[in-house]
Amino acid sequence: MENKTRRNQELFYKELLTKYKGTTMAVSSESLAHKKLRFKHVTGIFESDDNISVHDVGMGLADMYAYIQENYPQKAITYSGSEILVEFVNEAHQRFPHLSFYHRDLAEKPFDDCYDYLIY
Repeated sequence: MENKTRRNQELFYKELLTKYKGTTMAVSSESLAHKKLRFKHVTGIFESDDNISVHDVGMGLADMYAYIQENYPQKAITYSGSEILVEFVNEAHQRFPHLSFYHRDLAEKPFDDCYDYLIY
């Protein structure tokens, strides 16, 4: 199935990354405080779990992983992510080379991977 909005999404996020690299606006987030509040609510879902896998669909620059490291260092959380913009995937690999990131569009083709939690 063809994702007819993908090209527009790629252009939009490439422009943001070019213009705002190094800030939360590079992934269209309003502020760091807003982003951390979102991460707090999302990670609250698996707060009581200790050994899990989390896959972040539309991971941006994998800031969710940085939040997980900072706030749940005692937990065994295997984090990975998918993104349609190859530049985001490359940046995430540079930041966290030990993690798995995928350049793929789930609107075009679903994946067969299995995770305890999917974050959208």
